[in-house]
Formats: sequence, structure tokens, C-alpha cells
Amino acid sequence: MDFIKLVFDKLNLTMKQEEPITGAELFYSERIAKCTGLLVIGMCDIILGYIPMGDDMLRYTDSAIPYRFIHFDWYVPCGRMVSRFATFSRIFSFQVCISFLCSSVGSVILIRIEAYICLLYRRKETAVFMSVSGCSLSLWAVILGVSAPELPRTSTIRVFFLLFIWYSFVINTIFQTFFTSYLVNPGTIPRIQNFQQMLDSGIEIGFDPFLDYHFQGSSDQRFIEARKRRKVCRDRHYCFGRVDITGDFAYMDADYYADWYSTEYKNPRMCKLEDGYLLMMITSHFSKGSIYVDIFNRELYRILESGIASKVIDDHNYKLKSGRIRNIWFEKLSNDTLVDPDEKNSSNEEYVQYSLSHMQITFCFIIVGYILSFTTLLLECAQYNICQRTQ
Repeated sequence: MDFIKLVFDKLNLTMKQEEPITGAELFYSERIAKCTGLLVIGMCDIILGYIPMGDDMLRYTDSAIPYRFIHFDWYVPCGRMVSRFATFSRIFSFQVCISFLCSSVGSVILIRIEAYICLLYRRKETAVFMSVSGCSLSLWAVILGVSAPELPRTSTIRVFFLLFIWYSFVINTIFQTFFTSYLVNPGTIPRIQNFQQMLDSGIEIGFDPFLDYHFQGSSDQRFIEARKRRKVCRDRHYCFGRVDITGDFAYMDADYYADWYSTEYKNPRMCKLEDGYLLMMITSHFSKGSIYVDIFNRELYRILESGIASKVIDDHNYKLKSGRIRNIWFEKLSNDTLVDPDEKNSSNEEYVQYSLSHMQITFCFIIVGYILSFTTLLLECAQYNICQRTQ
């Protein structure tokens, strides 16, 4: 509207503005047809608004040059943090775990064989290493980083036991390094990269119904499928909020609306797809053979080439972001509430505050360990009482 006012002022014309066609279906194709009909029958000289330049309009009207190009892009959730419980399985692969288990079992068998050979050659060895259970307990203590019940006496078993200590130390160091790193930043789930991947993912998608007008004439099967699956979403607070907060929604809207949301709500976790966008060319439409077309085009060329158009757009967007002007398209319409997730978007921070929430998985392991330890204690007490009664 600001462009047209500039042209009217330049041409010293007086604008007589009719009441806009309002209602819930403002941008449906029949509303556009109604505006075009008023122009064709001579009820008005010019129609304005988000009525794009297209084949349908050029069939019945003469359009001025487009003075604004609006990108309608798809916005999808950015990569969310992986569950810390799920990342525990990523520390060591299945093959590494099997190798470690085999090496531990093999070490128990090898120490037991060495102890048996020492017994044949009448060399004294600690009683702990003369049984498989004793060897297993000693090596398990080394793996956990606690003291073994007794140390071996013979040189061969001592050398092998020392090598196993160093081996366990290296494994524990690697485990603790990865474990702590994953607790602080477990990583992110890969986000949707393109339009086709968004459709294949099955994520719920939505946009304002006025975009149906642009999808109707498209031969692209992706847009046809998107139109069939779309949910009506007019409240930009709620629509962008679902993409940002819940992460289960993809939304299509103008790029400057997304910029407004990014200013209103800091660091939104939504990403723009590079393909699948719509380019809307906004212009003014006149009746066929109107004398105003060439006059308006001449003035619009001057405004565009001088850079006034860019300044008007930038000033308007700045006023929207700063809240100096209100826009009906930014009004809250939905009563649904969105709750911020527990995990904050701190991927860009240089330092991460380490809190108890990061240690939840650790406490879970501690609780499981206490339960197993208490169960083992009860079983040992029961076994001891049974042995005492038997004797």
C-alpha cells in the first residue's frame, strides 16, 4: 500500500479506497475472483493486496510491473538433541563390547591355566587365582577400578595381571571421556534437508488456506500432495511455535513473517528448506486497456530503481519487528498453549552449565547397582545360613 501512496502523491491523484473484502476466507480463489469481477465491470479502477500476478489475472486485467517479490518457504524443526539414555549405547559399538567380553573371559581362563601350571611345578600361588571364580572377581575389580582381593605371587601371572590393569585403565579412560561428553552434549538428530524428504518423513504440515490458490495450477506432484495433507493454520504464533517448540510440524509462510517470529522469540529452533518455495509477485491490477497502466509502470520503475522500494520494505519490517505497528496477521487466534521444552538450545554457547539434569542416567546406574548389590548380599547371607545348617 505504501508503494501505491507514493505513486498517487507523485501523480497528484486522490485515492478513494473501498472497504476491503474481509472474512475468514479472504484469500480463497473466489474472493480473488470477486475483486477481479469488480474491476472488470468498472466498479473500481485498481485492485491491490496479496493478489499475485499470474495467468488468471492477466486473462482479465492489465497488471503493472511487480513491485514486491515475496518468498514463501517451508520451515521445519532443526535437529533436536538425542536422548542421553539412547547415547549410552553409542559409546562402544557392539563389536567392541563383544571383543572386550571375549578378552576378559580369555584372561580369566589364561590366568587359571597359569596358576595350574605353577601348581604342577610346585610354585606357590595365591589361593584366589586357583579358581575360576576367584580370577573372575579379581579381574572384575580391576575393570571397575577398585583394589583386587590379593595380588599374584608368580612372575608370569604378575606380568599378565599388570598388562590387564593397563588395558582396563585405557578402556575406562575412553569410556569416561565419551560418557561425560555425551552427558553434556549428546548430539542432535539429523534434520529434514529438502522438500521431498519432508513429505517422506510423514511430519504434519500446514499453511494458510490462501496458498491453495497458488497450488491449484501447479503440476508438481509434491505441491499436490502437500495440499492434500495440509492442516489449516492461520495463527502464526501457534504455527511457528509448533515448529520451534514441539518439533512435530512443518509450516509454510513468508520469509519476513519468519524473521518477525525470530525477533519476537529469540533463537527459534526452526530451519528453512532451500527448495519447495513459492515466489509471489505482488503488483497492482487494472482493467483491460486502462490508461493508468503505463503511468503507474513509469513511476514504479523510478521508485524501484532509486532504492525507495527497498527502504520502504525495510522500514515496514523494522516497525513490525519492533512492535511500533500492529498487523492483523500477527494476532493470536488459537487458544492452544505451547510449553517450552526442558532442553534449551545452547548449541551456540561456548560454555555449558553442568547440572543434575545431565546426570540422570548416572543416578539410574547407581540405583541399579545398589539394587544388584543388595540382592547379592541377601543371596550370600542365605547361602551362608544354608551352609551352616548343613554342617
